[in-house]
Amino acid sequence: PGRRGGYVIAIAMNAVGLWVTRRLLEWGWPRFLTDDFDQLLPILTVSFVAGMVVNALFVVADPPRFKALCNVVTSVISLVVAVRTWHVFPFDFSSYAFDWTWVARVLIVIAAVGSGIAVVANLIGLVRPSSTRAGHESA
Repeated sequence: PGRRGGYVIAIAMNAVGLWVTRRLLEWGWPRFLTDDFDQLLPILTVSFVAGMVVNALFVVADPPRFKALCNVVTSVISLVVAVRTWHVFPFDFSSYAFDWTWVARVLIVIAAVGSGIAVVANLIGLVRPSSTRAGHESA
């Protein structure tokens, strides 16, 4: 029940994230966000919806290999979001005393690397032998 509750919370958080993300430009917040952010909305929408779908599936069933497969998919989407964000770079820090551009770029790289690591780790989870109830690795 605890895991399932976590999945429901994740669905709600993704729904809120999607709703907020689609309104940021209307709100003019944060002020460093440019109109180019519109170019990211399709892939961000895919990311949030995929998160909701995967977590809804996990509410029903969450065996390790199924979770690993779903997590590969969502991690690949996250990697695409990071790469697309790098290319679009919908941020303008020119009105700030400190140029935050390099900080934003470093954070995008960290997100991309983390997503790449998650893809590899979950691919390993797909091919790794499942544990038995006794806790021993099966052949």
